[in-house]
Amino acid sequence: MVRIIIHMAENTVRKLKLKKRSDLEVEYKILRSKRVKYAKMVVEADGTICLKIPQGLANPEKMVENILTSELEDKLIELIEVQIPEMKRRNQNAITPSNKLKVGIENGKQVTIWGKIYTVRYYLDERPENYLVMDYEFDESNNEFIVSFGLKKSDAGRFDLDAQASHLWEKFLIVETNKAAINLYNSPNIQRFLTANGLRVSKISARIMKRQWGSVTLEKRTIRLNALLTQLPKKYLEHTLCHEIAHLVIGGHNPMFYKYLTQLDPDAAMTREEMKDLVIQTDGSIIHRSH
Repeated sequence: MVRIIIHMAENTVRKLKLKKRSDLEVEYKILRSKRVKYAKMVVEADGTICLKIPQGLANPEKMVENILTSELEDKLIELIEVQIPEMKRRNQNAITPSNKLKVGIENGKQVTIWGKIYTVRYYLDERPENYLVMDYEFDESNNEFIVSFGLKKSDAGRFDLDAQASHLWEKFLIVETNKAAINLYNSPNIQRFLTANGLRVSKISARIMKRQWGSVTLEKRTIRLNALLTQLPKKYLEHTLCHEIAHLVIGGHNPMFYKYLTQLDPDAAMTREEMKDLVIQTDGSIIHRSH
């Protein structure tokens, strides 16, 4: 059984058998949507097939059946038998409502920082104090992200080192994203754009986000960036920052918005397509769906 969500009419479950493959039965819903102008079939991250249809069409059920059993039937069969099983396999660790985000690292795990791979190494530094002291550093020669634990050797068993290291990792991601974002914000290109359009940003901050790469509050002129971007090449952080700045001029996603965005980021169209392929995993790591 394959479930298809069709954005058009009432929330009623219907079933449909394919003409070329009578053994395949499709179950779908029709939900109303004002956002689409033309019929389009897409596959969501969880493997759900969505046929998006504009609002206001007469006899939408008949149109859906004609589309699915004629012009899109061959593509639908390929999706059901090949692409969706592969997508579900790749996305089995992606975040869903029942699969929560819990950012974490552990000794020996590989992490990515600005697109470069490092191996996490724990280092115990024996100290006389009765409390835990933590720090991190990079060993570029060995491509290691070293987490140092300062504590009494006899107290090592008192602490969950993975939990403590994961907490430090979250802080690191937030700090690194903030630093990089401020540097990008002060770049000549962005400053020229802000001056030319009479804009200002009151605050840029980073935090761990489950699904968004960034967001903006127009009234307060504040921008929030996903700290998980620190794991990707910096061009993705730059694109996200430029995207939110462009929203200070145009709130929605219309041609004029993309014109302003291209002024800030000439490669915006290509980077945007690349980011559609990114999936945040439950441990906070990021993978490409196509890999």
